[in-house]
Amino acid sequence: MTEPLSILHLDCTMGQGGQEKDHIHEAVAFAKMGHRYIVAARPGTFLLQMAESKDIGLALPFRSNFDLVSLRLLRRFIKENRVRILVTTSYIDSVLGWFAALSLGQDRPVVVRQRHLLNPPKSLFPYRHFCDYLVTVSDIARFGYIERGLPFWKVVSLPRGIPDPGEEKSQEPWRIPEIPEDARIVLQIGTFQRDKGQLSLLESMRPHLRTHPSLHLVLLGDGPLRGNLERRVADARFHEVRSRIHLPGWGNPVPFYQRAAVTVISSFREAFPLVALESLCQGVPVVAFRQGGLPEVMRWADWGDLITPL
Repeated sequence: MTEPLSILHLDCTMGQGGQEKDHIHEAVAFAKMGHRYIVAARPGTFLLQMAESKDIGLALPFRSNFDLVSLRLLRRFIKENRVRILVTTSYIDSVLGWFAALSLGQDRPVVVRQRHLLNPPKSLFPYRHFCDYLVTVSDIARFGYIERGLPFWKVVSLPRGIPDPGEEKSQEPWRIPEIPEDARIVLQIGTFQRDKGQLSLLESMRPHLRTHPSLHLVLLGDGPLRGNLERRVADARFHEVRSRIHLPGWGNPVPFYQRAAVTVISSFREAFPLVALESLCQGVPVVAFRQGGLPEVMRWADWGDLITPL
């Protein structure tokens, strides 16, 4: 097929992380090849804000998988814009997207379900019946679905990518003035949630921070566990090292990579982490657990270390 494609990507996510960035990177890459790529997301979300900043956003309510308003809007957009590929991501948008496409009969788009996570799904039903193909972000995730009974021809592995590092040169100043120029910075980036391992990283770093006065720990991100992290840092056990633990929130990671000595991926489960790719492309070594899709990332670069979890 040589003519430009019209692609619509649905995601009802409320999050702010690698998955959302991945959607935008994908859209920009397809646009550079001459295709039209639109990202549909809930109003007020980080994903929709990013998409609208690049003039590729479409606001849909995605209230539930029975949301008839979203279903009608989807069906109309697909038909009027001759969408040939419909990409779905989460359960609500995958159900609405499938039935909107199915209602158009033989002229419907191909429906592709993306899966960025490694954790096993509660049911294979949506992957068997609500998409034509399933695209995972790593081989280990693909093999997991095949082992659970999906036909091998239906599941495809497409590793994630990031923009050329030269395209994302930061114009932002370094935003943590209390870190001295000669500091050795251990960087961790991600949503503050249990499977990202920030609490475990805090505990494991405490003796090293006590032993090495030039060492600083930066946890770049935000999320449900922020309060837990702040309370842990405020604990008396961290009194001696508290001033060298930093939680600046979300921000452009490039200036942080430029100062980091190492990036730690403390996650217990990752399908294919963008942080590892970004860090390696910025020349920062990576230390992570040998799990999930991380061996697939690290096999392309001898610049870091994978540790077997205890």
